[in-house]
Amino acid sequence: MLRRNRKRARAEASDTNAGPIDDDIDEFSTPDITPELDDTLATLQLLIQRNEAGFIRIDSPPIIFTHQLYTVLSNRTAVDQSLYRFRQDGTLVCFRIPTGPDEYAVIRQSDFKSILRKWEAALRPVDPITDKSISVANDEKIAALVALQRALPRLAAQNVLTTDVLIDVLTSTLGGDDEEAFRTHIKNLQRLGFLLTTPQLDNQAYQLSVPGVGKLVTAVKKTRSDILSVLKRTKYKEAFEHQLKKTKLRRSKLDMEYHLTDMEGCGLVRRTQVTSGTLVSLVNK
Repeated sequence: MLRRNRKRARAEASDTNAGPIDDDIDEFSTPDITPELDDTLATLQLLIQRNEAGFIRIDSPPIIFTHQLYTVLSNRTAVDQSLYRFRQDGTLVCFRIPTGPDEYAVIRQSDFKSILRKWEAALRPVDPITDKSISVANDEKIAALVALQRALPRLAAQNVLTTDVLIDVLTSTLGGDDEEAFRTHIKNLQRLGFLLTTPQLDNQAYQLSVPGVGKLVTAVKKTRSDILSVLKRTKYKEAFEHQLKKTKLRRSKLDMEYHLTDMEGCGLVRRTQVTSGTLVSLVNK
């Protein structure tokens, strides 16, 4: 269906000589892309659009779990290959998220850079003259944000970023050989929440992250527990989706659909289409 919609859109654009279609899906398109890879980006965009209001309510960038993509696209291998390719070319940024073992979040690089620019603007004083002390204190943080924005396409391809890798990428991207300045960038990015430490035996290592992602993590973990509790109290450990969606979430401002897609993708619940609607049931009864 996704491929047919895109072909129809391209045909209409060609007929009207309107040029490229002005939407987020085509913004990601590349000449070499296969239909499966294109479907992954289209699905990501679909999930973002479905949950846009929820992201606004919790003041979070549009972050989707990789396992949520599996609920729409059944070929997990194709999805994983797609994510790998788009990380390599800098279209997407993936990072581990502490909601469960081996769970990853994905965000578009354009959204990640938008966050960097917002933080940069927030750190710049309104009046550099009267706020001179604040300006000087924030200069190093702003420089670190600018550096990350320029180096992001290369850094996004890495699962783990050791200090040596970070310095090498910053050196080749920014030029110069001021290792101490690059180490200062790393420290400031860690303080701001764009780098999280990852324990490594042989070297200090980091992964990319988003400041404030803890709000999303908390909402997801607590709502998983709440929904599981509701299902466990039913006679057959299942409930219709339309009934669940009437339930007011106490600990999340995201829509129920976001949480059901999350729980289905990570294997906690199963959604089955029946005559009366969609049935949501526990996987491990």
